[in-house]
Amino acid sequence: MIYEDRVKSLIRQNVRQGKSVFEINDPKNIPKGRKFDCIIVREVIEKNEDIEGLLESIRKLCKPDSRVIVICTNPVGNSLSGSGKRNWLSKKILENLFYLKGFRPIKRAYYLPLPWNFPLSGRLNSLLEKIPVIKEFGYIQLYVLEKEKMPKPGDFSVSVVIPCYNEEGNIRRCIERVPKFGKWTEIIVVDDGSKDRTSQIVRKMLPKRKKLKLVSYQPNMGKGQAVKRGFQQAKGDVLMILDADITVSPEMLPRFLVPLANGKGRFVNGTRMVYPMEERAMRPLHLVGNHIFSIIFTWLLGQYVSDTLCGTKALFRKDLEAMPLTETSWPDFDLLFGAAKQNFRIVEVPVKYHARSTGETKMKTFKHGFLLLKMCLKGFKDMKF
Repeated sequence: MIYEDRVKSLIRQNVRQGKSVFEINDPKNIPKGRKFDCIIVREVIEKNEDIEGLLESIRKLCKPDSRVIVICTNPVGNSLSGSGKRNWLSKKILENLFYLKGFRPIKRAYYLPLPWNFPLSGRLNSLLEKIPVIKEFGYIQLYVLEKEKMPKPGDFSVSVVIPCYNEEGNIRRCIERVPKFGKWTEIIVVDDGSKDRTSQIVRKMLPKRKKLKLVSYQPNMGKGQAVKRGFQQAKGDVLMILDADITVSPEMLPRFLVPLANGKGRFVNGTRMVYPMEERAMRPLHLVGNHIFSIIFTWLLGQYVSDTLCGTKALFRKDLEAMPLTETSWPDFDLLFGAAKQNFRIVEVPVKYHARSTGETKMKTFKHGFLLLKMCLKGFKDMKF
């Protein structure tokens, strides 16, 4: 009851009187061809499986001076209240998504730190909402947005580099699922010394696919070396990295082109930290490590990064010279450090993270964990001194 009352009160406070209003309850039933002065998005965005698509649909409902009222649960408050799995929508993640889709926040606030009914709960919540630290745990997160003009996108060709090692069970499906997008799309598979039939499978596909290339060598030299060799063979304006294990759907790749094409970002990083992951998609220790590296890198780079090790990334080929790949094991940190050193704006595209259907992860918890910490120390020296 207290939650419902507070939400209704917030809507009344922020809806401009005498204006046409539309409330989105089901993203599947958004009207086409109509415009509204105010769009209310209540308890939808944190449950939606395609937030970018939802925001694109909301833009189509907006007039030039429309207001969008977004009410969702604060992920911190949601975790404390035990409300089950929902999208993790922190302030930084939400504002990155709003920016990508052409919305500017004109108001942001948290409400209801204590979302339970008990005597004097209303007065106590009103008091706690005024305390700077405590209010950040409010269960309700409110944004009021206005639409910004989106820049006209450019037309770019794309090279998708797929580094792989012993991926015979995944590589064919991975290649077949890469969509055609941009001016044209080429796929470069780099077999990093596989001991199975990965290369043979790709070679059989070459005659039927003009835009498919294979780079194969022995022995195994690490993902960083594989990505570097793939980039050397690339001809597209935009370079993308896609892991062969299909834990990130290849169909998501066009989303990584959009921020580069419309100038919203200069380096695009995938993040697996927004949508709930499939069971067994990421080991618990890896999840903890990812959050730790997120904190470290946000400080080192001076830009928010929620997922440093998502394998899906995109950048302009012309920028590669300023972002040299020196690490043979994992190229992610080299690329992020390189982008930050050039003052490139790093934006994040949320992806759904799936469990492997076949094969084994190449990430070794302690071996690679210590290596990544070593790279952080090197980054600290380079970025802060």
